[in-house]
Amino acid sequence: MKILKQPLFKVVMLTVMIFFLNCKSAQNNVDRSMPLEIGQVYYTNTIDDNQASNLDIYIPIISNPNQTQLLQVFFHGKQTNLVISNDNLIVGHFNLEVPKKSDIIMSSDPYAEYGNQVPKLQKPTPFILKDNACVISYKDGGVVKYFKIDNIIKK
Repeated sequence: MKILKQPLFKVVMLTVMIFFLNCKSAQNNVDRSMPLEIGQVYYTNTIDDNQASNLDIYIPIISNPNQTQLLQVFFHGKQTNLVISNDNLIVGHFNLEVPKKSDIIMSSDPYAEYGNQVPKLQKPTPFILKDNACVISYKDGGVVKYFKIDNIIKK
């Protein structure tokens, strides 16, 4: 039994170390310098006609000399693609839909529970951010890079 524990322990420790190295490398890839000049980034919360909550983040572009292509924004533990609203504004739109409470059948008979839906899990973002910070991904020479924006205000 002791012979089995040693290799298993090594495999588990190696897996844990690889996991932590990947988390650390994702945090280190974030640049503080931006390839373009932006204005004050802000976000708004809105509720549409269907009572669904939405969050929009607005990134005003002052100058983009290298024609940098912005791809995604990571904000409030979620991520979405960025859309060019006009030449000077880029928008990220998040649907903050509240999961609907569906009826779940709980029974001692496993066949009675057959119709239950599997809950959808949210994909975690690779960044740990404060509530007033976001990370934006962009493409630079075919390589995806990231930069962080702090002090985002709510309007």
